Amino acid sequence: MSQETDLSDQQWAKVEHYLPAPSGKGRPPAHTPREMLDAVLWLGGNDAGLRSLPSTYPKWGTVHAWVWHLNQQGVLDRLQTALQAPEDQITLQSLRNFMNRHLGGKASVRAIQPQKAQMSLLGRKYVVK
Repeated sequence: MSQETDLSDQQWAKVEHYLPAPSGKGRPPAHTPREMLDAVLWLGGNDAGLRSLPSTYPKWGTVHAWVWHLNQQGVLDRLQTALQAPEDQITLQSLRNFMNRHLGGKASVRAIQPQKAQMSLLGRKYVVK
């Protein structure tokens, strides 16, 4: 089911090469990067909390972990740069709303914390180098 905040095919063509490809190791991902990004944009477009994500999208914990890793790699900054055309303004605003609400407005936490950062998600510890 397509939502108003979901990426159009033209927008997807602009941003898909910025997203990391699956490593090919281990189990294949259950969701495509487009599904994950659509979930992020839904959250930003509706100014909603992670746990209010509809069941048509991936689970909130999966989305949270995925976007956290993207932010650490600076991908969210690059996505904002790619979405500067006038027809992309709703999508860009949804992405910025998500970053402000769920990342404290901090794109590229890596730039702010160049030392090792630790995060606990669902009882697991992640160390970013």
